[in-house]
Order: sequence, then structure tokens, then C-alpha cells
Amino acid sequence: MNKLHGVLVPSITPFKKNSEIDYEAIKSHVDFLISNGVHGIIPAGSTGEHAMLTLEEKKCIFKTFVDAANGKVKIIPGTHTLRNEESKALTEYAKDIGADAVMATVPYYFPPSDEEIWDYFSAIASVGLPVVIYNFPGNTNIDMSSEFLVKMSQEIPNIDYVKNSGGDVRRIHELIMLSEDKIGVFEGFDDLGLEAFVTGAHGWIVGSANIVPQQCVKLYELAVEQKDFNKAKSHYYEFLPLFSHLINCGKFVATVKAGVELVGGPSGSPRKPLLSITQSEKDQLKKILEQLKVI
Repeated sequence: MNKLHGVLVPSITPFKKNSEIDYEAIKSHVDFLISNGVHGIIPAGSTGEHAMLTLEEKKCIFKTFVDAANGKVKIIPGTHTLRNEESKALTEYAKDIGADAVMATVPYYFPPSDEEIWDYFSAIASVGLPVVIYNFPGNTNIDMSSEFLVKMSQEIPNIDYVKNSGGDVRRIHELIMLSEDKIGVFEGFDDLGLEAFVTGAHGWIVGSANIVPQQCVKLYELAVEQKDFNKAKSHYYEFLPLFSHLINCGKFVATVKAGVELVGGPSGSPRKPLLSITQSEKDQLKKILEQLKVI
């Protein structure tokens, strides 16, 4: 299994003022993330506004991230779409250009049955790259049970990981126990990082790391590598106001992008129908970042 671990960043997709993708900004952001010690980057995930990207744009984004990383960190493109054929084709492209794994959530809008979900992930996994199943019931309205996720991992080759984005850390225990620790579990909520590491998760897929990558990596180092839980808790509590704000503000993508801009990085506005945060909301975010002394 191609081991994934640690802090994986679901990267923003920087846009220019005309809403075109800013590929030079992507390269700059990748350099920023790598220089701050992240273990992997996920292009075209939820934070990357995958729903607002065309298939060709996704391919161009994947290639830009893979080339910019140049093997220094794992690149795990988001290859979910509403159609099996398109998701498989994107996964094939990701494999061809040298991506390390892919991440995919279930198709949404038409709620799929378990049989349809199984068929969908089988198509993606058949390409041969390790697959991170992204369980995000808040956005897909489908909550795959721990038993079902583990069964897929046991019977479908290359289903190796689960991103747990349901907000319930008990699911981490379930997935680890039911799979006998053979499935890699990643927590997907920014404000559950410490809980995830304490319960044995392989890593943390955290949008906040677009803004404070070094601080997110430090939590992993303290909690997992050094097992110094007192220092880990103290560090986590220091940055929890930011993590909680992002999760609860109701404008996650736009707020993360504003945060990247405030720390001096390229981001641009979200692509419509998403809108940028208001000046008042930006001032609130700026105050949090100033208190954390990151700006």
C-alpha cells in the first residue's frame, strides 16, 4: 500500500480576477505548503471548489500540482464526479501523470444505493491507484456506515483509506477496530485534529493548513511522533479558535481563501456562485490571525 499519513492539505484553487485559474499562484502555494512541512496535498477537493471546475480544468490543475510538487510530497487529486466514466477517466489521468493516490466522495443529487456506491468506487479503484473514500454526509446526504466502508476496503483492491468528515470521532474507533487497523483513517474536520490523533487516525485532512500549515504539522509531530499529549493539547488549544471559526462560519472556502490572502499568499475570490466574505467577516478573521501572531 502506498502509505499516506500526517497532514494532507485540501488545497484552494487560486483564481485570477476574471475567474480563470491562476496556475502560477498554484505553484507558489505548493511551494509554501511544502516548505512548511505538509505530508501531502489534495487538489480539486471541496476546498479546491471541485464542483466549479470543468473536467479539462481539473486535469490541468492535477498536472500543475504534480509538477510543482516534483515528488517532494504526496499528491492526491480529487477525482469525484457524478458519473462513473468521468471519475474513472480522471483517475486514469491522475495515474498517468504520476499522482500518488486519489480521493473521491459518492455521487450526489441522485442518492445512490449501496450497490451503486460499490460499483462507483470499484470503477475508480480499478485504475490501480490507492483510493481515499471521502465520507462527507453533510454535503452528499449519504453517510456510508463503518461496516460498509470496511467491507469495500476488504473486497475492492486499492480502497485503502477513508476520510471521516461526519464530525463524529467515534467513527475513527469503529473503522480501526472493524478493519483490524488495515484501513488508513483520516479526520476531515479542522476542529477534531487532536481527537483524531489521540484515537489513532493516520492523519488529518485539514483546510486550515492552507493558512497555517506549519502549525498543523506541529500538532502531528507533538501528538503522533513525540506522543507529548500535554504539549499537543496546549498547541491545539492555541489554534482551535481558527479551526472552529472556519468550521462554523458557514463560508468555509471563501474564508480559507481570505485567510491565505491575509498571510500573504495568492488565492483570489471563490468562483461563483460562491462569493467572497464581507469586509466585516474578513476583519473578524484578521483579528483571529493577529491574535495567533501569524500576521
